[in-house]
Amino acid sequence: MVIYLLTKTGDNKMKQKNVFCNTVFCVMLIIVLLAPPVRAGWEDMEVLKYNFDISASQRYEWYPYTEYNSIENDFMVVWRTSGMLRVDCAPGDDYECTNSFQSIHGQRVSPEGMLLGDTLQWSPPEVGHKQVPRLAYNEFSNEYMLEFVRGLQGEPTQQNIAILDSTGEILNGPKLVRPDDVNAFLPTITFNPVHREYLLVYNDRNVFSEWLNNLGFILDEDGNVLHGPFPVGNQVGDFYAPYAAYNPTNNTYLVVWEDFRNVSDWMYDPCDVYGALLDASNGDMITEIAVMDDWDTPGVADQRVPVPCYNSDKNEFLVAWRDDRPPLDDYGLMGRIVGPNGTLQGEEFVLADPPGMQGTVEPYYLEEEKKYFIVWTDTRDASDPGFYYFLSDEADIYGQWLDNSGRPIGNEIILCDSPDVQMHPEMAYDPVMKRFLITWYDWNAPNDFPLLSTATGIGSDMQGDVRGTIYGVPSFLSGRIIEEGTGSPVEDARVLVIGPSLPALKKTNVGGWFNIEKESQSEGKYLVVVFKLGYNLGIQSVVYTGEPQQVTLKAKRYGRRSTTTTTIITTTTTVDQTTTTTTASTSSRFIDNDDGTVTDSLTGLTWLKVATCVESMDWDAALSAIAEVSDGDCGFEGTLSDGSNPGDWRMPTKEEMQGLGTEPPTTWEEGRPPVDWTLVGGTTLTPFLYIQGNCFWTSTSDTDNAWVLCSGDGWVGLRDKTSYTYFVWPIRRDSN
Repeated sequence: MVIYLLTKTGDNKMKQKNVFCNTVFCVMLIIVLLAPPVRAGWEDMEVLKYNFDISASQRYEWYPYTEYNSIENDFMVVWRTSGMLRVDCAPGDDYECTNSFQSIHGQRVSPEGMLLGDTLQWSPPEVGHKQVPRLAYNEFSNEYMLEFVRGLQGEPTQQNIAILDSTGEILNGPKLVRPDDVNAFLPTITFNPVHREYLLVYNDRNVFSEWLNNLGFILDEDGNVLHGPFPVGNQVGDFYAPYAAYNPTNNTYLVVWEDFRNVSDWMYDPCDVYGALLDASNGDMITEIAVMDDWDTPGVADQRVPVPCYNSDKNEFLVAWRDDRPPLDDYGLMGRIVGPNGTLQGEEFVLADPPGMQGTVEPYYLEEEKKYFIVWTDTRDASDPGFYYFLSDEADIYGQWLDNSGRPIGNEIILCDSPDVQMHPEMAYDPVMKRFLITWYDWNAPNDFPLLSTATGIGSDMQGDVRGTIYGVPSFLSGRIIEEGTGSPVEDARVLVIGPSLPALKKTNVGGWFNIEKESQSEGKYLVVVFKLGYNLGIQSVVYTGEPQQVTLKAKRYGRRSTTTTTIITTTTTVDQTTTTTTASTSSRFIDNDDGTVTDSLTGLTWLKVATCVESMDWDAALSAIAEVSDGDCGFEGTLSDGSNPGDWRMPTKEEMQGLGTEPPTTWEEGRPPVDWTLVGGTTLTPFLYIQGNCFWTSTSDTDNAWVLCSGDGWVGLRDKTSYTYFVWPIRRDSN
């Protein structure tokens, strides 16, 4: 079927333009069907930017942590800064030169390794102790939750959290999680995309027992405590340094930690690795797991710094840790598989054991490659390779690919082997660009202030800078598709690139981003063609000279208000005198009125057929826009032709939106529905158009906030009326 859009004015030029556009569209469609997939994989990855400064101030930067933002397609790095504030104090006025001030900082980094904006500060310099900041990213709100430990001199050390927007600006906090903390430290945080909640776990003493305990909390999107503190593990002995991973298939968390139940104190060897499987709904412990406990075996060894990683293809976890058991060469890296119910899947196995000491390992599972990637600290090039890396004269950052069972494949990758000591690598992965940002802190910091042997403050100071390496696939052409007028990202648009080389086809992510990997493209002019139902065809040319190209294209939605009325004329192709008609199957619940509206037979409510006819905007603007909806709006497939006038449409209530996706219509207070969500983005199950998992305002509100429903899974929650923009799905006022 070919669709032509003709104006009633009979303008021949407009007719010719639309015939041309649709001919171009058909040609594009044929090219799309013939376009071979462009897919570079793990074997094509390389170091793209080596050992660059992320923060190299004169103060001491330590323990960086990195998170990826899928909507902005960039990374956020956070770290602790300590040391004196300056060295030029006058006699009698030397407070800033004789005390160690600790603060929490961050920096946005592009997939190319460019620093975006200025260094961010989330907790100011204060004399005391601040430790191991971590981030977790929430794609639904495009926000981060930042957590860190803070204890001023002479005061308890307590867990703090803050909510940051995508640029790093503080929206909420910092605030305490538990005012009764005394010696909180070593926190970990994980986002749960099913419940849109966070799991926070950290250590403190004498909460559940006389030992160093694991405290768990489940927090909502705004950082409010929903559950906790609850014990993570059986709390028999000192527990130390928890790490967590989430399993969305079973809705569980696996938390692992250094376990000292077999010795008197966390300061002493040997250490074992234990874990706990938690119910993600409430934090209840399903089972405790002895991941690696060799206390009663000959040659008992020391296992440290365990980190879990979820394998979505096999529905299991890989736990990696540092181990000194024979016959490993000093310390090596070991791994073990934990099943979805917490059972151990076979024996432990070697991940890496080159000469010297390996430690502080981090694993990451790439679903698209069905492989793991790990990074670690390595002392193989030190003058004494077996010397502990904190005391070594040389430590580097290495990486290694593993197959989906956790066994090493390919060669080791040198991510940084510059002079001096690089330690504690962390990484995040950008699936659009197919790149990792690996960060660490580096003792090679020649511009740092001198250390203060008599500095006042809690915790040790050591000179260091935060550095990083970009490791991944080179890019040919990348860019972003945004909606004209609103600037909102256009998700699931198809981007076709044609030119001197074979055509390539990509789909945009949730942030509107796409990327075509570099292969053997020839230099010359290329056309970038963007198409998505509900939007005009977009075309832009770029000239490729061998260097990566970046574009931003604006996609124009078929207008919700048009100055000229359009008529849709269709032609069908017949073969052997038989006309073939394809229709989408629809639920008998929803009745397509063939006038741009759909009636829900269960509730009697009449809705716009085009769910996103009213563009994404803040709540007050959405109210005004609804008042203008009338006959002729929502052009293209769902043109409104019901004779309605401005004022005939209204914003639905929270209960009406909830009922739209439940059978029978059901209401609930917040979060995901307690029954099956049947809307599932619309598509072939209903006659509605362009639902696509979007979020929608409702009229149920208070002074500052309004309830929002997200059509992908039925989640509802409160959002600030002015800080957020969402679509709104109007209802006819005269429907019941």
